[in-house]
Amino acid sequence: MVMEYVSGGELFHYIVHNQLLSESSARRFFQQILSGVHYCHQRRIVHRDLKPENLLLDSEQRNVKIADFGLSNIMADGELLRTSCGSVNYAAPEVITGQLYVGPEVDVWSCGVILFTLLCGSLPFNESDTGTLYRKIKQASFVMPGHVTEEAADLISSIPAPIPFAGPPSRTFAGTPGSRPTCRPTCPVRRRPSRFIHC
Repeated sequence: MVMEYVSGGELFHYIVHNQLLSESSARRFFQQILSGVHYCHQRRIVHRDLKPENLLLDSEQRNVKIADFGLSNIMADGELLRTSCGSVNYAAPEVITGQLYVGPEVDVWSCGVILFTLLCGSLPFNESDTGTLYRKIKQASFVMPGHVTEEAADLISSIPAPIPFAGPPSRTFAGTPGSRPTCRPTCPVRRRPSRFIHC
């Protein structure tokens, strides 16, 4: 098997190193992530473990490449997923509670968490106590830092909405942030032992 060599490292390391990403930089990364995820979904592939550690950058243009499809699944007509998998901090409520889901909507949730992380240098759901972490994810309870522009905040807030399964996925993105705030991290992103939900 021949695979592309991506030498720019993880988006995770880029965030940790730079911390104060401008909104224009965050938007550029985010648009690329959405484009890649949309490509996968068009081909009936749901990733289920989207996070900065699984997003690689090339060395020249800092273009995003989606990696680690070990937990991905092929969507089939009329079939729903229930498997709990992925990294808890980025996982949708449907995933951590074992509810039925189609697939794309859980990737969209993860993208929303990634966007927050790009803009803020921190995770929206980041508790040391697992019970508290799960409760906040299920309630979509997080604090939006004051430096995030209204447009970006509206976009982020439109995504993390717990949606019990009732037909086709309704969690989607309506747009992308458009201005350039100075981002101040509220809680620096640090690599920590991953709370991983095993499939």
